[in-house]
Order: sequence, then C-alpha cells, then structure tokens
Amino acid sequence: METRAERGETRNIDLAITSNTRIMAPPIQAASMSNIKVGDRIAVLASVLEGKYTALQIVVIPAQPVKKHFQGMVMEVKGSQVTLMDRDGKVFIMQLAQGVAAPSVDQFIIATAEEDPATKELRLVAFEVSEKLLERLEKHIGKIEDKKPKDADEEREK
Repeated sequence: METRAERGETRNIDLAITSNTRIMAPPIQAASMSNIKVGDRIAVLASVLEGKYTALQIVVIPAQPVKKHFQGMVMEVKGSQVTLMDRDGKVFIMQLAQGVAAPSVDQFIIATAEEDPATKELRLVAFEVSEKLLERLEKHIGKIEDKKPKDADEEREK
C-alpha cells in the first residue's frame, strides 16, 4: 500500500488484510476491499507485530458532498424521489433528504442539493417555491420603501 502523509511525502507500507479486518465505506453497509478504489482517502487502524502491519479496521473517508443550486419545474414526485426539469429541458433526479417535505408537481422551485462525489447522486436538502420567494422579496422591498424619507424622492426628481 502506498501512503501519502499530510506533508506530501510518499512511502510504501506492506499491510496485511485478514478475514478479521473490518472494512467500512459509507454509505455501503457490508463493504469489502473491492469498495476501496485507488485515490480514496482512508484511515487504518493496524497492529504491528515484529515490524509487520496488520489492518484491524479500514475506513474510507467520504469526500465532502458538493452543494449545487437548481431552478426548475417539479415534474414528478415518487416516494422520496423528485424529478426536476430546468428551463433548458435538462432533467435532474434527486432524493429527498431526511426531514425535507416533498414539493408539489408543477411547482417552480429553487433547490439546494448535495451531490455525492462518488456516485453523483443528488440529495435535495432544501427548496423554496419561487412564488413564495417573490412574495417575500416584494414584502421586503415594501418595508424598505416605507422607511425611505419622503424628501429623498423629491431630491432625486430635481
């Protein structure tokens, strides 16, 4: 096994993997060595006996999900799966994150999703219905207009 330390140096380590080695690769429930790919970041708990390393546990460190924003029409909601189409006709299929209520079909939404770097699966973590956002912005603009001094408008007209 080749390892790269934080400072960038690289060295080879012979690491024995046994039937007792516990392998974890979230979100896979029963992971095995076949789930570990070249370039994956891993953490290893190993025992050393007479200079030989034996892996007790190997954990794949998942890459951080990438947040993405989408705007589009909800085309379908099936269980926890939402299908969204943007204005260019591109279709995105997203899984609802736990605790996120499903949007309604035919709603135009602005969505925030996390993309799993490994699987490219999208997880819908938040959304706002466009009409509600517009109403909120108009209310906010109205409050600003109400607070504006009356003579400011007169000064601009001059």
